[in-house]
Amino acid sequence: MANIASATDIEQLLGRILRMLYAQTRPNEALNRAYTHVSSPRFGEGARALTDTLVQKMGFEPDEAAASIETRQQYSLEGFAATGSLFNQPPVLIETLDSAPDFSGLPLDVAERVQVVTQPDGTFTVTVQGEISEELEKRLVDAVPAERHGAFCASVNRHRITHHNSIAPVMRGEKFAVPRLFLNVQGELEFADEELILDLGNWTLNTCPAELTATEFSIKETSQRWEVNLQEDKVVYHALDQNTQLKIGALKLDWTDLALSRWLDIQCRQPDITQHVLLEFCRKLVAYLMEQRNIPLHDLLRFKYQLAKVTMQKILAYRQQAYARDYQTFLFVPNPEVSVETSFADGFAFDNRPYPASWFYSGRYQFKKHFFGSIGELKGEGEEFDCAQLIDNLPKVKYWIRNLSGRQKTSFWLPTSTDRFYPDFVALLDDDRILVVEYKGEPYVTNDDSKEKKNIGELWAAKSDGKGVFLLAEKRNNKGESLSEQLAHATNTSRESSLLDQRTGSRS
Repeated sequence: MANIASATDIEQLLGRILRMLYAQTRPNEALNRAYTHVSSPRFGEGARALTDTLVQKMGFEPDEAAASIETRQQYSLEGFAATGSLFNQPPVLIETLDSAPDFSGLPLDVAERVQVVTQPDGTFTVTVQGEISEELEKRLVDAVPAERHGAFCASVNRHRITHHNSIAPVMRGEKFAVPRLFLNVQGELEFADEELILDLGNWTLNTCPAELTATEFSIKETSQRWEVNLQEDKVVYHALDQNTQLKIGALKLDWTDLALSRWLDIQCRQPDITQHVLLEFCRKLVAYLMEQRNIPLHDLLRFKYQLAKVTMQKILAYRQQAYARDYQTFLFVPNPEVSVETSFADGFAFDNRPYPASWFYSGRYQFKKHFFGSIGELKGEGEEFDCAQLIDNLPKVKYWIRNLSGRQKTSFWLPTSTDRFYPDFVALLDDDRILVVEYKGEPYVTNDDSKEKKNIGELWAAKSDGKGVFLLAEKRNNKGESLSEQLAHATNTSRESSLLDQRTGSRS
């Protein structure tokens, strides 16, 4: 049992975990946490010290630190019944005060969650379970010296976040799975990602021209040359004639065109391209630049790193072109050998994944139904906030999630022809349907990106057997419906009606 005596002790303790090599996310959330067993002279100070060190010494945001730490202690204090479970204790705020707070007149349900214990040194330990109201916070602040008000209010705020998270659906063991988009290939469901689609399209670099245009790659002398000399004890310099070519080609070089090809092959290795195919592409490319573009070998060698970068970009462009073509072919064109389906069997389960938000919502409005309690990366105002607020208040929504963009392993996404599409919100309805909402402001509703997202979202819904609903929401749509009306219409449609609409749309 480590006795945490200083911030340095805590930094060393946490550092052993944060610097672990080869750490991977595990399906069982309990395996994604570090468990520190510590002792402290005062009950509860250990967890608070850990949190303060994360914020003050290790660069965490206050909300992030509070959301990351769960205090799991088994305790039995007079006036509080111990549950006997190490992993189901409610969050507790514990503070040591120099004077006893005045709790007279507090509502009974609040007073029952507060305990004051007089210590031998004359100080008072105040323990609070559950939510801390503004009135209770005011009473506590009044008993804290003025110089500690800021730190105390920060502790209260962190406790509120921890308490909110502790009663969130994910902490109650609720499940939240979303059907994902699959391609049925010869009776086997395969996840519809770029690798599979390129494989089905038989993409290979062998069929791509090994050529670079002058726009893509050219050699231009842009540097200025100077001559520096020592005359007696003085260093002097002057500009050289910039029209005089630097005679690098006169240097003796052991490289050949084939050696440059092999070097390019090493620099441009790709996981989905076999080595012999890439090597041949590089050989043809060097030959094209020397024979068709008349670029001398010594110039290619001088600019070999730029050539490697451009070659990588060229291969990426070829891959993206092939993927965009095959994306349309296998997802949106009827194919006797490949069909599009959705499935919960290997669906995206939010309940067994972390929620790695870079920052958390800190607005005044209190959301009630977010699956993780704390809401990641949502501002306290604006159109997306308005949309989140409406979703939180929809009667048919059990709980919802602010879907984090760019988190491939921890967020729900759908494939697009160029990238991945992370919808803004995902909600579980009371009839077990999944509502997926992408909000678009007025300037973006009709652009190609929004059209493509709507297309793949509606495909996902159409293939969900009535279990999924997709909405590209806007402030007011072309039917004249407000955002509130769009959400209400999407959630009020029964599963049977949704399924009928989807099948009718498919036939039309």
